[in-house]
Amino acid sequence: MAVGAKVADYVRVYRHNGSGWSQIGQTSTGDGGQFGRCLDLNADGSMLVVGAWNNDNEGGRMAGQAKVYRFDGDSWEKVGQSLRGDDDDDKFGWYVSMADDGNTIAVSARLASRSSWRRRCWHCQSVYIEWKSMVATGF
Repeated sequence: MAVGAKVADYVRVYRHNGSGWSQIGQTSTGDGGQFGRCLDLNADGSMLVVGAWNNDNEGGRMAGQAKVYRFDGDSWEKVGQSLRGDDDDDKFGWYVSMADDGNTIAVSARLASRSSWRRRCWHCQSVYIEWKSMVATGF
């Protein structure tokens, strides 16, 4: 189970050991922007995608971002590049989803300034540990 604290900008992951819950790995912190408001784990709990829709970055004010982490048995390590929104108010990272195997993610942008939504999907090129865009769709 993963728990995000959007105001405090952190995420913790817990595993049930049969009698209770214990945290696995360190607490992952973001760069602001409500990191942890939306998150998803893969089927075995070894991969985590976290959205921060209110993040300011190279894309602009409140462009948003998403980050992916892999649990190596001891700690959560960032996988590949941070994925970022393109423009001011994109709010990229509003929703995030990860495939069961952890190699494909979907991230939506709320696009409040344009009153619409956009979703993008990426597949991890495991040899290069880089996220490659698959599709860009509007709805």
